[in-house]
Amino acid sequence: MPPDRERFGIYCGLAAPVVFMTLYTVAAFGDPEYVFFRNYLSDLGVGSMANFFNAAVIIAGGLTIPFALLALRPALDGGIAATLAVILTVLAGVFLMLVGVFTEDFEGTHYIVSVGFFMSFLVALFCYSWTLHFSNALGKGVTEATKFVFAIGVVLTVLGFTPPTETVAVLAIILWGLVVATILFLRGTDADTY
Repeated sequence: MPPDRERFGIYCGLAAPVVFMTLYTVAAFGDPEYVFFRNYLSDLGVGSMANFFNAAVIIAGGLTIPFALLALRPALDGGIAATLAVILTVLAGVFLMLVGVFTEDFEGTHYIVSVGFFMSFLVALFCYSWTLHFSNALGKGVTEATKFVFAIGVVLTVLGFTPPTETVAVLAIILWGLVVATILFLRGTDADTY
């Protein structure tokens, strides 16, 4: 079993996507103005179910920070790319929390924190891809999945920030985080994750 701090980080990594998807789903189904793939996710932050969506991003962002510091950091083999990946993930977590604080009502600030989240996470994925390519610290499956999600992020960035590209990017990030946290959890129980 991993140390208590690392286990806490893993639990945070497992909880972040579950909490986000639960609260996002409540907000999306409860807001009659929101249309999946036609609206930006942040439109929910100023709608009739704003409290649920804003709580989703604030809590998920907050859980991402200990996941990066306590679970991902010790799982990686070190080096500059691994350190940058963790720092950028923490930064992405902070930006995600700020998305729930500076809603679309704050226009320019909301745009900055939204783009900050996506760009910091995209560069983090590049750094994870780099370090995992050379260390294979989390297994081949996670390494290839990380490269794939990074490639998706690059393509979506080139296509531009539209409701569909934003939605796909968020779903890809959520899935990546859930897979990595699950792998770390299973590895901590001595299950064969490779």
